[in-house]
Amino acid sequence: MRTILRGDDRVASPGHQFITDVRIGGQQRQMIFYHGYPWYDADGNHLPSVETRKLMMDELHWDSEGWPWVNDGTPSD
Repeated sequence: MRTILRGDDRVASPGHQFITDVRIGGQQRQMIFYHGYPWYDADGNHLPSVETRKLMMDELHWDSEGWPWVNDGTPSD
């Protein structure tokens, strides 16, 4: 088993994902929707604890061995 998404210094606990096909610019793509808990507020201030989870999304890719991957394994901005 491989990890598709993991937390980083911006987002904690990405998870509970949903994968769906979408058409963007005439091309079929797969997107992964998931939630994460931001460590910082909109002004860049570190939160004392993670706030309410946010809905996030990224494009889902597949490697030559058939394993899914997202970005570098962390949520996008």
